[in-house]
Amino acid sequence: MSICIGTLVGILIALIENFSMKGEISPFMIIVLLFSATGAYGWVWKRRAWKAAVAGWIWLPGSHLFKYCMGIPDSLHPDTLNSILLLALFTLGVSAAGLTCGAMLRGRVKEDEA
Repeated sequence: MSICIGTLVGILIALIENFSMKGEISPFMIIVLLFSATGAYGWVWKRRAWKAAVAGWIWLPGSHLFKYCMGIPDSLHPDTLNSILLLALFTLGVSAAGLTCGAMLRGRVKEDEA
């Protein structure tokens, strides 16, 4: 279930990033969406949330890699394999941070309720 939800949300984020305003959406908004989604996964599924986070994260750099391999013009500048790799590493870090924050916040709230 978590993998399906992560995949659907990841596809949605990649679609927003690639097609909103012809690819000229603020990168900050994409980071906020990714961080919020993975934070929610951490809150809901705690330790098992990594599956949803990976299933959602992979679509963002994957869409740019697909465009690069197919020769489709992209909004990523420079449109090189190195920039796609850097994007993948950065968004992986954002996903990990969101996941960790969500799981930690859930733990704090549960402690306070006890």
